[in-house]
Amino acid sequence: MPATFAFHGRAASNSTTTNYVAVVGQRTMWPGATGRMDTAITDDASATIMIVENDGQHIHWMEPRDLQADSMSLLVDHPQGISSRYLAPAVVMVDGTLRRLDKNLSASVLRALLTVDGGEPLRNTGQGWQLLEDGRSRRAKSTEPQPTE
Repeated sequence: MPATFAFHGRAASNSTTTNYVAVVGQRTMWPGATGRMDTAITDDASATIMIVENDGQHIHWMEPRDLQADSMSLLVDHPQGISSRYLAPAVVMVDGTLRRLDKNLSASVLRALLTVDGGEPLRNTGQGWQLLEDGRSRRAKSTEPQPTE
């Protein structure tokens, strides 16, 4: 498995579990096996999630499986939803920015961030999600050694 599919510093030669997945659903960036065209996204690209971290589903990197929007946990940092080995899970937005999600983010805001056409008024500040400049320097939850560049 390419190291880019695992958390920074966690890839091993025998590792097959990916930590980066899509959220698949009718109103998400991934309605099926392929993503949407840019023209189909009417919500703000900086407030629409494209790829998420997951630390708990143990998805094989070649397995055709992702998180399902209608059945995943909408609690941030739940192993059956957006979760991470780091203190706050990160997501990639449609505009390419990397953002960190706060554990206190409400399910309704997370759902709004996952839709491409909901028209929800979302602002970056004060709603539990913030810009993450460099994901490699994040602190892990446990006493695991910190990743190095």
